[in-house]
Amino acid sequence: MTERVAPPTALTIAGSDSGGGAGLQADLRTFFACGVHGMSAITAVTVQNTLGVSGFTEIPPEVVAAQIETVANDIGIGAAKTGMLAMVAESALRQRVRKVALVPVFVGYDKNAVEFEEAADKQDDEKMKMKKLLNMSVNEIELSVRAANCLNNANITTVGQLAMKSEQEMLKYRNFGKKSLNEIKDKLTSLQLSLGMNFEPGLIDTTIKEEPKPE
Repeated sequence: MTERVAPPTALTIAGSDSGGGAGLQADLRTFFACGVHGMSAITAVTVQNTLGVSGFTEIPPEVVAAQIETVANDIGIGAAKTGMLAMVAESALRQRVRKVALVPVFVGYDKNAVEFEEAADKQDDEKMKMKKLLNMSVNEIELSVRAANCLNNANITTVGQLAMKSEQEMLKYRNFGKKSLNEIKDKLTSLQLSLGMNFEPGLIDTTIKEEPKPE
């Protein structure tokens, strides 16, 4: 009896095309034609047909990230292709997928229906929020005394520095055990972060901040 071999898997991270001619619908048809098991993480729902696009609604980044995490933890992601990313939480994609085909989307939107300036302003706001979070002191995220002391002894002072450390690196620090590590991982998850992340230049302040001296 011939053993059945599971097909390769691929994830499309893209918008939904109500007309079915593009977006994740087209990607899934292509995956099927190539003998690949297709999965999807929807980033936006568009309002479009063969005449054009009249609008779209973004899916919240945390929902997009949850879609990626869910299929990665169960089915596994052999490769991924991006389409319309909207405000997708890229940290989850970066953490869970090694082979990614980036395909920029260029569409002739009706500028009266879709305000790109508002979208750009929203992206700037999200970036500023992320920068503020990453440069927050680890003493502000409500860790136990033991976990906080371990981070201070390791000279990890900000949330961004912490998120960039791998789990293996963390366990190398003296007196840093699994219990403290799990506590920190849970705290990062609550902040929609994780260990071993990379961030674009400029998000993390590299200047050394001196602690205020008591008078």
